[in-house]
Amino acid sequence: MTNDQAAVVAGWLAGTDIAMLELSGPDGQWLIRNEGGKTTLTITSTRPALAVSAPHAGVFLTHHPLQRHPVVEPETLVAQGQLVGLLQVGVLVVPVVAPQDGIFVNYSSADRSLVGYATPLFELRPL
Repeated sequence: MTNDQAAVVAGWLAGTDIAMLELSGPDGQWLIRNEGGKTTLTITSTRPALAVSAPHAGVFLTHHPLQRHPVVEPETLVAQGQLVGLLQVGVLVVPVVAPQDGIFVNYSSADRSLVGYATPLFELRPL
């Protein structure tokens, strides 16, 4: 089952009196909760997390300098090319993007930490 298929099943579940449905497969687990017609889908992949490293040296930012919240929260589904963090090199702020579709696990480097080339920045669980 794919994540798109699980989302379709979650939509179907909204019209029933089924409170919870858990599906498992070789690539992960999908937990669908139905609370009064409002469904939530939790995706857990069994694939190992991929460490994504810095493309060059700089100061790693988990959020934009004008924002207070991180660009991405843990356990969030991200698409290939989606902004996950920033690298500040002098006055230049360079985007750090997800290399592939997956579930963002967590940041490996702290906000505003000085990182070198190939320093692990975050973990991504591929879909």
